Amino acid sequence: MRIAMCCQNGREVSAHPGKCTRFILVDTDSGLAQWLTLPADAMLRQTALTDHALGDCQVLLARDGGADLARRLAEVGVSLALTTQTEPGAAVAAHLAGDSLPATRLGKGVCAAA
Repeated sequence: MRIAMCCQNGREVSAHPGKCTRFILVDTDSGLAQWLTLPADAMLRQTALTDHALGDCQVLLARDGGADLARRLAEVGVSLALTTQTEPGAAVAAHLAGDSLPATRLGKGVCAAA
């Protein structure tokens, strides 16, 4: 499974996945992790998600996120999962243990369409 985590500050799992440009990509099968830095025009809130760099991930982990982005991600096979963990390794472990939540909060509507 490939998991992408919002990590805008380079240290902690962050909120606002629609505005995030820095992600840690984790392959849970191999245990390998790598950084992905998106250009500003590829932020999830303002781009089409088909053929997006995060499209091969099954899960996007963030500290917070809205239902509009969760719906758009689901349309391309990516689930937005929310975590209370700030440390990236702990966030992945918690998610794999079933300790994450779906994004159900209504957002501001800025991620509704690209």
